[in-house]
Amino acid sequence: MEVSFESESEDKSQDRIDLLLYHLKKRKLKFYEAKDFTNSEIRAESGKKPKVVSQISRYRKQLDSSVKRAHIIEQYGCYIKIINELFLPDYPIERPTEIDPEPCLLIFGFDDDQRKGRLKKNVETLRSYGIKVYTKGDMSKVKIEQLWNAK
Repeated sequence: MEVSFESESEDKSQDRIDLLLYHLKKRKLKFYEAKDFTNSEIRAESGKKPKVVSQISRYRKQLDSSVKRAHIIEQYGCYIKIINELFLPDYPIERPTEIDPEPCLLIFGFDDDQRKGRLKKNVETLRSYGIKVYTKGDMSKVKIEQLWNAK
């Protein structure tokens, strides 16, 4: 599910985060930006910062506001209410109570040779900027628990 926020940047009207996970037991929401390995935004060119670092920083700033976090929880709670009414009247899902303020980056669409080569270097660079990264070449093999615990 893609999530859209009103952008705080003057050159963008919306910040769109690609994926939102909800941990039912922890009642916690966590946001992810997803990039295909071929996307040049994950690479540092000519010693510059990868473009995705600024994107993640914008999302981090969005999630840093307690007012925005409260609004997100409220809106997601409305969504949960509808899901409960439509699909789960006997075993309703509880509303979220918190948000992980640290968005993560999911990189996908690479083969084993790429994982051992350029991807490894890209991930090291991204983590040096404090970004949590989860990589999976084949998206059909993503393990949600591992994605949730991205480092």
